[in-house]
Amino acid sequence: EFYAPLGFIHCYQQCLQRFSPKNMSPPPGWRLSLQEENDLARCDQIYQHMTKTMNGYILRSPKNWKNLLADFLCDGGDLWISKTGYLLWYPDLDGTCFRIHELGYATQTALEEALALAQGLAANHGYTQIAWSSPLSTPKLGEDLRIIPHVMCRRLDLPREYSEENAATATLDLYE
Repeated sequence: EFYAPLGFIHCYQQCLQRFSPKNMSPPPGWRLSLQEENDLARCDQIYQHMTKTMNGYILRSPKNWKNLLADFLCDGGDLWISKTGYLLWYPDLDGTCFRIHELGYATQTALEEALALAQGLAANHGYTQIAWSSPLSTPKLGEDLRIIPHVMCRRLDLPREYSEENAATATLDLYE
């Protein structure tokens, strides 16, 4: 409601997925991270690898991870990590939903392991549901799938005489 009148449009989407927990052990090689420098550097490497072909994701550097995690962990979540993946999760406000904040993966196997880890952790913690706003390119799980807006943007290289409506149309034309 705030950005649309200024010429911004939704240009990237995610898939909101809801699926069920399952009783299972963590996959081999996954552990709870203590947020040490080497873990943060690994998360950054995985994130950079994962997002290099995706649009609409925030550029990060290794030093951004410390602040990201400090803020994130205040919500009561955890960071789990392996050599090729990571899982950031937190409890929903009502305490019934295990919410995946971010899932990073360098391989298809890492993605599958992270999803299995999420299902096992959610079951072990007594959650009844898992929710994940995933990239559109990831496998679809469960029955409750909805495409949701992810990022809004606006072209900045327009002549000054363009109205906000013209800016939105020009932005839409660029992203189509």
